[in-house]
Amino acid sequence: MTNQVYKTAKGKTLDMGALRLQHENTRAVGNMNVNARGDLIDDAGRVISSKVQQTNQQYKKQIQSK
Repeated sequence: MTNQVYKTAKGKTLDMGALRLQHENTRAVGNMNVNARGDLIDDAGRVISSKVQQTNQQYKKQIQSK
């Protein structure tokens, strides 16, 4: 999986990779209306466009402008 295992000040281990995967569909804090993965979501939490779709749209805009 991931190598992002850290030791806390109290000596406990914390696997940040597993924690990130566990909460990837949770709404992110802020005013951008995205989940933790970066997908654009609506008020009900449904995915409007995924991060991959957004990246592909930006890439197509850059290619067409050249």
